[in-house]
Amino acid sequence: MTDTISRSFISDYEQLDNTGKEHPNIYLLGDLIRDAVILTTEIEKTDAQVSRYDRIRQGLRTNLCSTQIYNKCKHLEKSCRSGKDYLKLLRKELLTFNKLQKRWIRFL
Repeated sequence: MTDTISRSFISDYEQLDNTGKEHPNIYLLGDLIRDAVILTTEIEKTDAQVSRYDRIRQGLRTNLCSTQIYNKCKHLEKSCRSGKDYLKLLRKELLTFNKLQKRWIRFL
């Protein structure tokens, strides 16, 4: 997933602007990729927890991480040209994930 994200947006953010500065959202894109990787590790940590309390607490961390990814997608969607369709799809998938996650947390 992270390779797809970076390839989709590299054309928008790789070039410097007229003043020689890099695009300000290049770091936001990096954060989005980092959070996507963290989300998968948080899900794995949740499954590894023994105590019900720890599983629920870890599950809520996955919710926070997916919310951060969703918000970064909204912000990037306003500033990029080439990956808007991909971001809309990713946001839609995150909404579906959040619905399933709420059900998943109830059964932990």
